[in-house]
Amino acid sequence: MGWTLAELARRIGAELTGEGWREIDGVASLERAGPRELSFLANPRYVRLLASTRAGAVVLAPEHRDRCPVPALVSSNPYLGFARI
Repeated sequence: MGWTLAELARRIGAELTGEGWREIDGVASLERAGPRELSFLANPRYVRLLASTRAGAVVLAPEHRDRCPVPALVSSNPYLGFARI
């Protein structure tokens, strides 16, 4: 059993965009993540990978939220948020 996105958002103090009920039970890179896995974007160099990610959700900074096609945990420090999860 995994954690819901709503639970993860509360845990790291992030703003949730998308389905809070979605369960996450693993982590992976933007390129390899599947629908039950969480990924993150901390380096703007990789923002191009958002368009094709299959991740269940992505931890990212506010300036990238509009480019994310999947649910997101919006954090001022996405690397730290992902590490805390």
